[in-house]
Amino acid sequence: MEKSAEHIVVNDKVIMLKMDKGLDSEEHKHFGACGGNITAFNGTLISPNYPHYYPPNTNCVWRIMVPDPNFQFRIQFPTLKLEGVQPDCEKDWISVNGIRYCGEHDRTVVVPSASSTLTVKFHTDASVSSVGFRAEYSSFNPAGECQGMHTCGDGRCELMSNKCDGWVHCKDRSDELNCVCTSDQFRCQNNMCKPLIWVCDGVDDCEDMSDEANCDCAAGFFACHRNSCMPISALCDGNIDCPHGMDEADCEKIDVNCTTNTYKCADGKCIVKPNAECDKVQDCLDLSDELDCDCGNQLAIRRRIVNGNDAVIGEWPWQVSLHFATLGHTCGATLINNWWLLSASHCFQNAESYRYSDRQLWTVYIGMHSLTFTDSGIERRLIKRMIIHEQFDNITMDYDIALLELSAPVRYTSYIQPVCLPSPLHVFPANQRCYVTGWGLLQEGGRLPVILQKGEVRIINQTTCNNFMGNILTSRMLCAGYLTGEVDACEGDSGGPLVCEELSGKWFQAGIVSWGQGCGRYGHPGVYTRITKFREWIHRNIGIDGNT
Repeated sequence: MEKSAEHIVVNDKVIMLKMDKGLDSEEHKHFGACGGNITAFNGTLISPNYPHYYPPNTNCVWRIMVPDPNFQFRIQFPTLKLEGVQPDCEKDWISVNGIRYCGEHDRTVVVPSASSTLTVKFHTDASVSSVGFRAEYSSFNPAGECQGMHTCGDGRCELMSNKCDGWVHCKDRSDELNCVCTSDQFRCQNNMCKPLIWVCDGVDDCEDMSDEANCDCAAGFFACHRNSCMPISALCDGNIDCPHGMDEADCEKIDVNCTTNTYKCADGKCIVKPNAECDKVQDCLDLSDELDCDCGNQLAIRRRIVNGNDAVIGEWPWQVSLHFATLGHTCGATLINNWWLLSASHCFQNAESYRYSDRQLWTVYIGMHSLTFTDSGIERRLIKRMIIHEQFDNITMDYDIALLELSAPVRYTSYIQPVCLPSPLHVFPANQRCYVTGWGLLQEGGRLPVILQKGEVRIINQTTCNNFMGNILTSRMLCAGYLTGEVDACEGDSGGPLVCEELSGKWFQAGIVSWGQGCGRYGHPGVYTRITKFREWIHRNIGIDGNT
């Protein structure tokens, strides 16, 4: 189950709600008939008897062709409720160009198609039936809509500079397919190209682990990149021998070549020490690594999340409650300075009945401990500006991050404090103790708590988690919790913080509650947006130099 109202995960695949556009009277409609040949630019298909239950032992085939062969189709399912379980779909299913879909998807499923024809098949067995489906197909001219740009399978246009850059911009990944890797890129086993500096960095960027394979070296050597090994003597010798600078990490050296994985001081010099910021050790010569460190402080503590505990007033002073219209608490957020909050993009995706994207319908409560509004010192704000990450994917939940600008700044108190944001090089090692907080359900299908809940979780190795989750995690996600279940975030915790305490006593935000299957289930820990991947994006959007 996904972790916010109107958001779920079905059979390990996240499906998001969108507004139901209804039926256009100008569209070509194909109702009632079970299959057939259709020639049209756009139209609608429904299962037999829709919106009532479809009959058993049914097989329908629609073959749809656009009149102009220069056009391509895309198809979406505002309603898709079939008996069966992904990915096998052995009972009832609908297939689009050979790919099957089944189960109860309460949110719009979008299926791209890079051709001028569609073959849609619908099959039901002799047992239980369900509501069925309603599909809307439309066509577009990729040459006309995306001149000089790359056309994704769903018709979206992407800059040619985004093609083959190692980052997936199209939902069908077409911008990263059939690429010729450059000299500074690594070819994954799945033939995708990724920057060399991502090889053997401990993160599965290829999403098939090929960039992290064969990184072990013989005694006296260490892994550098592309399966190459360097002698131990090259470690901490003042020279960066590996593209990502890992041979000079943990050396407390300064004035090294700046890379995407170094910490840049205000004077432009770089250090390769991980977790250098706000650790009460002055690493930069200009002392800039210890500036702007008035964050991550628990000023008013006395030392339910699923299987969590009541938080003490002031224990998590950066925790924010987001209330939507008349629904009350809907999502969480984190205070990162006196003007800005960090939350999850999926909290602000429209549903059939609610316009979550309308900033004027949200109310922000900072310094809250009890949802009964009995606490003193609660600050109420509206949202002045809402920034959803431009690459957010509501199917895979990749880039699930959002910034919220407050209508007026807040004043810091013992109960209102910002969290510290980690640098891109900050390391949150596997098994590190962290905390997830929020007012989400106390158990799957249970009730919302009144008091803010806290739950201790552990960072889980990315490879291990990906194996449990079916290899659907991206490098911008991280897992935390326990593979045996137990403590986990749940519905209503979305957008809230996963925070970890460093030796300095400062609390850094490692993740944003994003998605998961159920709450506290065995083998399905919580999945969070990885903050270290978004430090530059955050600073760029709130007007701070991304290098500091």
